[in-house]
Amino acid sequence: GGADSQTVEEIKYNIAANFAAQKRCVTLSDYITRAYQIPGKFGSAFRIYGKVEDNKVKMYIISKGADGKLISQSTSIIKNNLVEYLIPYRMINDFVEINDGKIVNLQCEVDIFVFKIFNLNEVKIGVLNALKDFFDVDKAQLNQHIYISQIVEVIRRVPGVINECQIVFYNLEGGEYSNTIISQATFNREAIDNSGIYRTQIEPINNAIYSTPLSIFEIRNSDQDLLVRVS
Repeated sequence: GGADSQTVEEIKYNIAANFAAQKRCVTLSDYITRAYQIPGKFGSAFRIYGKVEDNKVKMYIISKGADGKLISQSTSIIKNNLVEYLIPYRMINDFVEINDGKIVNLQCEVDIFVFKIFNLNEVKIGVLNALKDFFDVDKAQLNQHIYISQIVEVIRRVPGVINECQIVFYNLEGGEYSNTIISQATFNREAIDNSGIYRTQIEPINNAIYSTPLSIFEIRNSDQDLLVRVS
């Protein structure tokens, strides 16, 4: 499923949550905590969101491939293993259902002004590296919004940058990208090439791009989906 080994902080949190649950999943938090503890050999989900409807615990998972990229549909093996793992811990009247979360693939275009005493190419590389770190998928969560003011702050910390003049986001779909299109995508849809990949410009609301509890943002190919122009 792509989940990495737990960090020290995650282990501390899970120990406390496990003790409180007394080896039983009573609350939704218990189920999610327990789901993250499934042994890696059975396929650990990368990210999990859960909700309860009519005594049914519905979990939405995101998996990650060996290449570090998110997978739109987790295998039935991962889903079935997770259900079987949770059965001994669930309450007798609870049912567990595993579904796929949604991946929203993005492209980001940035225009910046650079101090004349700095090398344009070096500043461009610095901004690209800063954006790659900001959009690192390992830092991404389900229902995590993108606030453009945070991106501006990251860019301005790069030596040589005077100011950013424009940041534009696009929703990518088709080809190797997810087919999920968010509500903030406009009607400005265009084909990138002949491979069936399209991009639609996103209209920020209150200078932000909003996620949903079931979706996660991903810059799938940072070398081609992060575009920086300098002047």
